[in-house]
Amino acid sequence: MCCGREAKRSAGLRPGAGAINCSVPGRRPALRLACCLAITLFSLASALTSHTATIAYSTYFGAAAYDGAFAVVTDAAGNAFIAGSTGSTDGTSSFPLLNPLQADFGGGDADAFVAKLDPEGRLLFSTYFGGASYDAIEALALDRDGNLILVGETHSTDLPTTGDAFQPDYAGGSAFGYGDGFIARISPDGAQLLYCSYFGGTGDEKLNGLAVDAEGNVCLTGQTDSPDLPLKNALQPAPGGGTSDGFIAKFDPALTNLIFSTYFGGENRDEDQRIAVDPAGFTYVSGQTLSTNFPVTVGAFQTNHVVVSEIGENWDAFVAKLKPDGSALVYSTYVGHALNDAAFAVAADVDGSAYVTGAIRANWEPGSFPLGFQPTPGFGSGDAWVAKLKPDGSNFAWFSYLGGSGEDVGFGLVLDKEGNVFVTGITDSRSFPTADAPQPKFGGGTQDSFVAKVSADGQRLVYSTYLGGSNEEWGYAATPDSADNVIAIGQTTSINFPIRAALQTTNASIRTIFNPADAYVVKLTPAVEPPPLKVARSGNNILMTWPTNFTGFVLESADPLSAPVSWKPVTAQPLVISGQYTVIQKTSGAAQFFRLRRP
Repeated sequence: MCCGREAKRSAGLRPGAGAINCSVPGRRPALRLACCLAITLFSLASALTSHTATIAYSTYFGAAAYDGAFAVVTDAAGNAFIAGSTGSTDGTSSFPLLNPLQADFGGGDADAFVAKLDPEGRLLFSTYFGGASYDAIEALALDRDGNLILVGETHSTDLPTTGDAFQPDYAGGSAFGYGDGFIARISPDGAQLLYCSYFGGTGDEKLNGLAVDAEGNVCLTGQTDSPDLPLKNALQPAPGGGTSDGFIAKFDPALTNLIFSTYFGGENRDEDQRIAVDPAGFTYVSGQTLSTNFPVTVGAFQTNHVVVSEIGENWDAFVAKLKPDGSALVYSTYVGHALNDAAFAVAADVDGSAYVTGAIRANWEPGSFPLGFQPTPGFGSGDAWVAKLKPDGSNFAWFSYLGGSGEDVGFGLVLDKEGNVFVTGITDSRSFPTADAPQPKFGGGTQDSFVAKVSADGQRLVYSTYLGGSNEEWGYAATPDSADNVIAIGQTTSINFPIRAALQTTNASIRTIFNPADAYVVKLTPAVEPPPLKVARSGNNILMTWPTNFTGFVLESADPLSAPVSWKPVTAQPLVISGQYTVIQKTSGAAQFFRLRRP
């Protein structure tokens, strides 16, 4: 698929917060009045102005060969677990290991890896995870005890399966396919392998999605071409046909017993990408399909697959919702028009609504449903999209494009506790919609990653930023932590990726015609409202004060606010007087403007 996640295999400030106009008054009452009025106006401006998100840390992660991070999850303490695949072997390229569960590269083209970073971006543990052939981790989740569950695909016949494994042996796979899926559980400190099992039939499987429900059950989705996939209480007991079907499975918390497992697809190729569960236990799956007889339901948003041409591929996205026991579909719907459309990620809220992102080339008729912050396409070769589906799947509660004049794809989506939507992906648009961005401009090369935060009602782009250097980036996933920061991961071939407070300051991948990549990890901190800045006269001085509980802000000044505005730090250091930061500035004969900004 032109915009698909499989491409990773080949990769291998605005001026700021409001300003005070302190026209230096001398002895004239009119100018004294102007200063007082400006202070009032500043208070209003501060309340109405948004502020730029910042990068808390940004780091490369990898060594000389290909390294890519595909999944991320955070714990209650704000630690970040990242995982993916690496071809960097310990003997030749010093992959960043620390307290490893598996210290030696297993073999083959790549091993999976897992790492844990603390809230400051310091490495707590990092380990290989793999056997003698290719291994990769595609998704992560935490169980109720804080253990890390991971899923992916493997060609290795020697994974360290545990005695309680659901499927202890490799079942098979083609030479150039995915092999079998696998499921593993490791302790939060990375020191213990608690569980490991294969999951698959005699064909190829790839586990793409993972979610844990409120009872601790583990839900999986992916794609298969096996005629003998492990099934139980199957909604669809036989493959639909074509080159591959999706599948959906649900395990008990111990991962030893299937609650249900089913094929999910039609007569052509189907790819299940991600899975989510809501608090009531309903399961949501997103992906894309070429099948004209995909299992859709009556009353769903779109029940027909749009085929424009018999030549080439015509993918439609799909979204489906299943009952907790997997016995029936609540709804299943296509989403798409002409050419290729995909749904690469899905999340669910407490009300049973699904949130989706992916790639779309549809131009919906006005009035079909409520439109969000970007009501029209960017008119490039395809846009990312962000949407909320009603609980019954009959229509969108809201739908928004997210893109510019090039190609844009959303790969990852997650909700925070307030229902805001975080999306990450890739863009080659120079006009991609940014807002309060730490990187407001395209970095260069073939494409950048992006990270965007969308308000819960879909009507506002809270912030949106490029993440990239002068070469190529892929943004695969992002997730908020308990403090409303966001951890974004992916891979980059750029040597000038925007790093800050980095664990690894250089891209260690060797520059070759194959252009290997290093993984990246970025922590974005939400914008913080500046404190109230008060101004008072004291003789020929201006006293500017703000509360000492607002730390990390810098006082800046500028001459009259004509474009372009040139803000410069005030050289006088703040004093602490009566619980207030206080800066004393001499008056001058010209108008001056002041603001507080967090760098």
